[in-house]
Amino acid sequence: MTGQNQYHKVESEELLEYRGSHESEDAYDRFSAPKGGFIRHAISYTALILCNIAMLGLWLHARQSQLVKDDQCVRPKFTWSGPRDAGATKYERVHMTRPLDDNPFVGGPRPEHDEAWGKLVEPMIIKLTPEEYENANLGVETIGFADGSGYLGELAVYHELHCVKRIRRHLHLKHYYPDLSDNDYRIEGIHIEHCLEYLREAAMCHGDPTVATMFWRDALPTSRAHSDHECVNWDSLDSWARSRSVLVTKSVVEELNTPRQDSVERAARSDS
Repeated sequence: MTGQNQYHKVESEELLEYRGSHESEDAYDRFSAPKGGFIRHAISYTALILCNIAMLGLWLHARQSQLVKDDQCVRPKFTWSGPRDAGATKYERVHMTRPLDDNPFVGGPRPEHDEAWGKLVEPMIIKLTPEEYENANLGVETIGFADGSGYLGELAVYHELHCVKRIRRHLHLKHYYPDLSDNDYRIEGIHIEHCLEYLREAAMCHGDPTVATMFWRDALPTSRAHSDHECVNWDSLDSWARSRSVLVTKSVVEELNTPRQDSVERAARSDS
């Protein structure tokens, strides 16, 4: 009995030792195998996250580049523009209200009104450098300075403003032009028709797609005067034009190549 007990005791110890050794190996395997898998998964997830971050960075860069292009405004694309090449055409969102009160551009003849409109169209005629005139590739000749320093040109927006100014004056014709002859009146009518057509084409050319909301007025749907528009930064554009502005005086006309005598006489009258 004693031998059997000792035998069984030895068997139990061996069994425990056997089990212990294998349990330790199993535990090691369970610990070590997932550890390698964890590292592999961690590397995969890290690579995936880095790829996503890289893709996001590329998208943001492309988006930012597009926003910069939009801010700098590549318009116009099909015609040459000095202000565009100089970075002076910058667009922004503007809330327009079209006020009729306390507005120097609105109303009948008065010093404040005439001064505001006169100031607005001052840079109607500008000077282009020879390089700018060549880049413009206009296909037609223009008046140049005799010394070869540049050429005369005009930004269309100032012609549009001139036409608005002229039409406003036509509403008060007797005040501004009290002594028109029949022929002068006929020419005035042609001028106004030209301005109306110029503005019609300009409006259709610009094609402002801004949507205005509606409200009821006297039982009729009416569009609101207040609306947001994508507009050129006027101060930037106007500053560029004023830096090139040419006041056509007698002395300036005489500096042009082959000046017309009647132009010299008209400029001389405007100087006086």
